[in-house]
Amino acid sequence: MDISCLAQIESCANELARAAKSLADYFQTTPAPGPDAEPSKGLPLVAPDGPSQAHRARRSILASVAKLQNLIAEPGHFVERLASQNQLLACLHWLNEFQVLACIPLQGSVLGKDVAELTGVPEAVLIRVVRMTSTAGFLCEPRPRHVAHTTLSAGFVTKPSLGDAAMFLSGTAARAALHLAGATQRYGEVDMERPDQTAFALTERAQQSFRQACEERPKLQRQWAAYLRSSMGVDEAMAEVLSRLDWERHKSVCIVEGVFQGTQCHHPARVSAISHGSIAAVGLPTFPDSVATVTVRGNFDFSKCTATGQPQTVRDAGVYVLNLGSPSTSPAESLASVTSRVAAELLVHLPILRDNRGATLVVAMRLLPDPSSVDVGVEAAARTRDLVLLQLANERDLEVSELVDLIQGIRDWSGRLAVVSRARGRDNAVMALGVKFLATG
Repeated sequence: MDISCLAQIESCANELARAAKSLADYFQTTPAPGPDAEPSKGLPLVAPDGPSQAHRARRSILASVAKLQNLIAEPGHFVERLASQNQLLACLHWLNEFQVLACIPLQGSVLGKDVAELTGVPEAVLIRVVRMTSTAGFLCEPRPRHVAHTTLSAGFVTKPSLGDAAMFLSGTAARAALHLAGATQRYGEVDMERPDQTAFALTERAQQSFRQACEERPKLQRQWAAYLRSSMGVDEAMAEVLSRLDWERHKSVCIVEGVFQGTQCHHPARVSAISHGSIAAVGLPTFPDSVATVTVRGNFDFSKCTATGQPQTVRDAGVYVLNLGSPSTSPAESLASVTSRVAAELLVHLPILRDNRGATLVVAMRLLPDPSSVDVGVEAAARTRDLVLLQLANERDLEVSELVDLIQGIRDWSGRLAVVSRARGRDNAVMALGVKFLATG
């Protein structure tokens, strides 16, 4: 092992220690668990509205652990991890197939025998499955042959869509992934114009496209949407990136926020602006189907327009934020469709930025990161999604360079849009690009 690798290990260990201390401080200041809480059930989750430092510490811990594993893993250990992950996915499929999780009380423990009788599964298999998943903090056996929820597994009961996501992974994504080699042998080069020539198509008797399958099977569409929502984390990531903007410089201006249709986001730009003392914020979901409305709530105006590319009604804002999140939860929306919709919205803002040279357009979007530009866990999630899109529909996410080229290709007779700044943390899948008008005449 060379010196540079040893330095990376030491750096990761120090960062892990700092983040663990920060997270421990957070939990020490939050209400203590009830008297029946058991150590085996794990720490409580960081509340969605908890301090950003706690969320950042949690992400940092996960990133440091993942990087340390990569730095010190040996080939045999790598195979062991693969085997464990394979069995964990199979166990989650089994637990959801027989609805076992819903039959275990959220508080306390229950005899495995009772759960087995209720769900109609062999007790011996149930106990073996629980003992496997407990190695990952999912369910536990507090007493011999008793089963109980942990903080992690309880989330799958209180949020059933996580179960749908797990079923999608085991029943659809994993099967398609294993047919990637077959798709390469049969079809060769990836053709984005042929969504029926995919690894997913080889798993279907009719060799239909993923979009067709979702149209015919609502359950599959529901599971796909659940998978995307579970793996995005867009709200938290978007808010964190937008918090990096210099809001203090815009205290006296109106902030317009656009939200891409299908984006499950609660106006993070507005939240960031409010937290930094901005006077007014206008929430502008730019792609809804509803009729234009304007309402006033205290110091905040909330506006809506009706369709992609509709003229922007607020023309004197200092900052326009296009929160494009993850473009859509529709069945593998094509890259061409995403690009077209983003371009339409950029064209809407071109004349506004041209006439108001002091205004800035912030384009915030989940993008495929450049290699090694983000933490290993963030990149792994992005590469996983990228391959899932390939295996299902011969599609992919937009890359950073492609979005920059798209923005800077929007022009008129007097100039063009130009990217003047970028904001993205290493622990974040979302990038925010600052855009201004650049005169060329």
